[in-house]
Amino acid sequence: MIYTVTLNPAIDYVVNVDQFQVGEINRSKFDYKEAGGKGINVSRVLNHFGTISTALGFVGGFTGEFITDYLTSLNISHDFVSLQQDTRINVKMKSESEETELNGVSPEIKESDYKTFNSKIRNLTAGDIVVLAGSLPDSLPTDTYRDIVATLRQQGVTAILDSSGIPFSEAIKAKPAFVKPNNHELAELFNEKIETEQDIVTLANRFIKTLKLTMY
Repeated sequence: MIYTVTLNPAIDYVVNVDQFQVGEINRSKFDYKEAGGKGINVSRVLNHFGTISTALGFVGGFTGEFITDYLTSLNISHDFVSLQQDTRINVKMKSESEETELNGVSPEIKESDYKTFNSKIRNLTAGDIVVLAGSLPDSLPTDTYRDIVATLRQQGVTAILDSSGIPFSEAIKAKPAFVKPNNHELAELFNEKIETEQDIVTLANRFIKTLKLTMY
């Protein structure tokens, strides 16, 4: 079974305008809302290609209900932990020339909430595949992904990682089966600038040699 983990989901509220003007009244040409978060996006893509997955993570409030209803409408299975606070809303203002984002504050994840989530992780078995994707909410420590990957490896579960920053650099210490760093994340990891395609290749090779990722 494939599971996706989105610890910091959001409603993405996308607003299209002719030209966004700071300090002025802006009127949208059209807008739409959808369930956001990298793990959720993975479930959506898998669903598009006819592959079943279950979305895990945290949701709360009326915004959390929007996300679960959205996934249900697509026939995507989900087993989120319910929070007291609302799931965040991320606003994306798009015009022909630029895009401006305003990301909402993450809800608090209490210790009891995380224990409930962790019990779901510990119930997974050998042969399962888990995709850990996206950012971490502020209330979780930066080594959260590392701990999850370590737990999954002990259980014989394949862990796939797609994150960035300190949570990413911490998680790869636990040696997930697969990782998906983009060029920005590679540059951030090694504190280097990427200006050419060869720079990307060089950093990717350095990444493989330095971290010695193992395959199951």
